[in-house]
Amino acid sequence: MDTRGILEQKLAYILQTNPFMQHLGIQFIKLEPGNLVGTFQYDKKLLNPYGSMHGGVLYSIADIITGFAACSFGTMASTIDGSMNYLSPVQEEGTYTCEAIMVRQGKQVSVYKAEIRDEKKKLYATGTFTFYMLKEDLLHH
Repeated sequence: MDTRGILEQKLAYILQTNPFMQHLGIQFIKLEPGNLVGTFQYDKKLLNPYGSMHGGVLYSIADIITGFAACSFGTMASTIDGSMNYLSPVQEEGTYTCEAIMVRQGKQVSVYKAEIRDEKKKLYATGTFTFYMLKEDLLHH
């Protein structure tokens, strides 16, 4: 198996074995260097008191997806800053996507944007996340 395939397996393993990520219901559907798309379902267990997906849940999903995209070049990353813009409440059952889009992949600091959309491509939230790139090689972790 080539390096890309091993890296994809490592990231998938982390996703599948992390209880918090499993609780959020995140699944990967596309992984390329610097770009990752994940899905999640509307889940009544993750609602705020107003009946929409809690902003902290959406932030966590965006942080995880962008963080994995930052790791897609083979080194581990740690969030050093993040911000979200909530444009519309996620209130309907269905599948939602979160796409990580690379702004800058650096040796020490990387920046990614996140977009959360529904199946009709309606935009619900955007975010920007900054990561410190660790020296730890993901392939040998």
